[in-house]
Amino acid sequence: MASTFSALTLAKRARDILQKAYDLNPRALDAGAPTSLAVLYYRVPGFPLGFGDTKKARALLEEAVRTAPQSLDAEYFYGDFLYEQHEYPKAQSILEQALKIPQNQDRPLWDHNRRLVIEQLIGKIKAKA
Repeated sequence: MASTFSALTLAKRARDILQKAYDLNPRALDAGAPTSLAVLYYRVPGFPLGFGDTKKARALLEEAVRTAPQSLDAEYFYGDFLYEQHEYPKAQSILEQALKIPQNQDRPLWDHNRRLVIEQLIGKIKAKA
């Protein structure tokens, strides 16, 4: 149980730091702050244990993909969120759109691996159909 509380403490610290970054500039680094905040909100348990909140996560991810439409991370995490919410057709559509984003020549290994993860998630969605 101690490790759960340690993890939650770290998640809260990360949330607070990301919130400060978001307050400074939510568009910076391809909407990195709203994307990362959203991931925390949908992966951390909700009340009474944690601060997780799927409504906040959805709003932040929608903002991220709207303000950074060429962000592979924003698109991937929005698709992952939708998958977790069992919104499979919409998740698949978002993930397929992500694969149409031009490759990032400055980060080829990261880009390649993110696309592999996206393709794996699309495969999981198709297996549920």
